[in-house]
Amino acid sequence: MVSCTGCSIVVDGVALPGTGGGSSTPFLTRTIVGNGVGAFSGVTNFNLGTVEYYYANNRAGTCTGFSGQLTAVSPNQSGTGLFSWSSSTYVCTGTTSCTVSVYQKFIPHPALSGIAPNFYAHIQVYNSEGNFDIGRVRAGGSYTTPTYTYNAGCGFQDYLFNSVRFGLAPYSGYIGTETATTINCLPCTVGL
Repeated sequence: MVSCTGCSIVVDGVALPGTGGGSSTPFLTRTIVGNGVGAFSGVTNFNLGTVEYYYANNRAGTCTGFSGQLTAVSPNQSGTGLFSWSSSTYVCTGTTSCTVSVYQKFIPHPALSGIAPNFYAHIQVYNSEGNFDIGRVRAGGSYTTPTYTYNAGCGFQDYLFNSVRFGLAPYSGYIGTETATTINCLPCTVGL
């Protein structure tokens, strides 16, 4: 029998279980590599540290199905035959959105403490909903971001953005980079 198997949550290529629980270990770890600006302009591909990704909650979307599909076949509103109906197609649509709450832990590269013990590092986090946070890290420390929750219908996508900067007083400029994380609620799928 044909049925809809739901839609799953995938964050930068990593599929989450979708069962509602949180993670105590990172499901994704990204090495942050930056380039210099200003006084650090000659520095390229500098390892600033890692960002670990955790989820506080994740729930896959549920889907329902029906036989038949209405398709637009004409881009304008004149004439006849604007739509076509296929009664032999089984279509799955989302009925409950995917939900995932993500937070991150920024850990500066350990070698920075030996090279420049007075360094500072900033991590800025912002998302497409307008949430924003900035954390400052000193040698030997780390920073955990707030938890941001995403609710999306099956087949939709969201983004989480980071800006990481390393600086050292009294020098002007910084070593930094921008990253984007894609949060996908995949389309509903048809299964047997």
